[in-house]
Amino acid sequence: MASLSFLKFAAATNNGFIHAHGRKATDALIKIIDAQADERLLEIGCGTGFTAIKLLVSADKKIHIDAVDALPEMVRKAKQNARFFRIRKGLSFQVSHIGEMLPYRDGSFDKIYWESVLGIQDTENFEPYLREVLRLLQPGGTCIMNETIWLPGITQQTVDELNQYNLEQLGLRNATPTPMDRDGWIQAIEKIGFVLMHDKLVADAISNATLDHPKENLFLLAQWQSRIKKYLMPHLALKNHQIKRKLRRFKNMPQVMEARFFVFQKPG
Repeated sequence: MASLSFLKFAAATNNGFIHAHGRKATDALIKIIDAQADERLLEIGCGTGFTAIKLLVSADKKIHIDAVDALPEMVRKAKQNARFFRIRKGLSFQVSHIGEMLPYRDGSFDKIYWESVLGIQDTENFEPYLREVLRLLQPGGTCIMNETIWLPGITQQTVDELNQYNLEQLGLRNATPTPMDRDGWIQAIEKIGFVLMHDKLVADAISNATLDHPKENLFLLAQWQSRIKKYLMPHLALKNHQIKRKLRRFKNMPQVMEARFFVFQKPG
């Protein structure tokens, strides 16, 4: 994969919720996860850690979350954010690469979740990634994802053009290298051995998904800090301007993608 320059910029500015529909989508995801007492969860592609932190502080019961990311810069920032929120237990972060066996035993987790991770991977990582998730889940466990996917009828040429532009300009794809729509995603994941429980457009799920808890203002403060960094630090301000300019190309394009929640279960 390319240099992942956009993700490194997100780490440098402590930018969280950089998936489709942002913080509202994370709130909706947390409600779908519905963590229960004593569950152990895994987040893959945790970024700056805000989703894992928000899930932990939103829970009114004891849970444990392990969170991994391929970028050391992200994991360092996630650990800093956990200290900012005074989290001392129930959450751990470490560097781990997709496509490798993660350092956990078979059946370690009740639930595994991620946001905009699988769709931007190289094709050869798709199946090994899902098989690793299947290995790590307990029988009856669930994986929950927010992924941006192609709409039905999008051509391979369109996929290639948009993905190539994003790779060159930002260092990551828009979505899968082939025009996999909703049915294609379900087929690919069920082929590994999962069973679809339900799926839903993220846009339909976020209308009443806002979480309300005592530390919500801290998330807003952290987000404002990241915005201020983008404008007050010259090299980050320049990078922010460059990224915005590159993204303008997509502003008036016809819709070719949608963000969707999927919930799959490991039989057991």
